[in-house]
Amino acid sequence: MTDERRPPSRPQSRPQVFKLDQPDVVVAPPEPVEPEPVVPDLAAPAAEGKARSLSWSALFWSALGGIASLGAYLALSRLIEDLYARAPWLGYVALAFTGALVLPAPVVLPAPATPPILPAPAHPVAR
Repeated sequence: MTDERRPPSRPQSRPQVFKLDQPDVVVAPPEPVEPEPVVPDLAAPAAEGKARSLSWSALFWSALGGIASLGAYLALSRLIEDLYARAPWLGYVALAFTGALVLPAPVVLPAPATPPILPAPAHPVAR
């Protein structure tokens, strides 16, 4: 039974083995590869070497975040202590929930947005 939709088969060529030191084997030299020119991203500002100073608003928000973190820690610590004083198993359950809250925090909370630092090109790009 033959399938009419099948294209006619070509003769199979068998793999050949040869040695590189045979006189009839010609090895072509590798083609030179030109590196692609590095094009700087003109939309991103270039680093000028000027250090960024700490603004008053950044200091304010950092201090407020620190106070809020300390307040949350103290409130959570007091809650766990109170639950442990009432019944030890409640304290351990609260401690386990606190661990479940803190453990994935670095993954879930977003990282602060920082502008990318572009490396200086190795050689100037000719135009």
